[in-house]
Amino acid sequence: RPTDTAAARPGAASEEDGTTATPAEPAGQAIASGPADIVVGGGCTLFDAIRSANGDRAFGDCKAGDGADIIALTADVKLVDRMPVINSDISIQGNGFTIDGDARRRIMYVSNRGSLSIENATLANGSSNSAGGAIYNNGWLNVDRVTFIGNRATDGGAIYNRSIATITNSAFNDNVAIDSGGAIYWMVGNLTMSGNTFSGNRPDNCHGC
Repeated sequence: RPTDTAAARPGAASEEDGTTATPAEPAGQAIASGPADIVVGGGCTLFDAIRSANGDRAFGDCKAGDGADIIALTADVKLVDRMPVINSDISIQGNGFTIDGDARRRIMYVSNRGSLSIENATLANGSSNSAGGAIYNNGWLNVDRVTFIGNRATDGGAIYNRSIATITNSAFNDNVAIDSGGAIYWMVGNLTMSGNTFSGNRPDNCHGC
């Protein structure tokens, strides 16, 4: 059963940027608490919020980021564009809302320069023709109280990890991989998991765990 697992494997090249999976340590690895720096809503889309956090300048109607940033959701989000690669230190407070990939695109990609912490959210219907339907992690990833449902990819229907990831108190339901890792595909790096539940993932729950 893929819980309470921690181990290490050597780094490898990433899917998108060709760099190795040995990220620089971000300013903060834990789930961030406190008031949001950038609030998604009104004219501030999640797409522009991530761009603002990455670039430390304002995009759309979002506030400019400043170093490590907390992004807060105030409503469900359905993706209409491919999301920006996360290459800075970003925490997402889901506040119980859903980010929906519309069965057409991956939801999040974390580069080896990036850190993503996400809590109290649902990531649904992410899709990739390669790996990681909801999240492809090549940097630092911290997931807590997140539901992954209906995500699809060739490997790692919900999450594809090739770096450093901690996944706690989360649910993986009905995620599908064409090859391996219906919920999670652990390629390389460190993976720590506890308190998670798995149901209906195909063809397996966690490859390499």
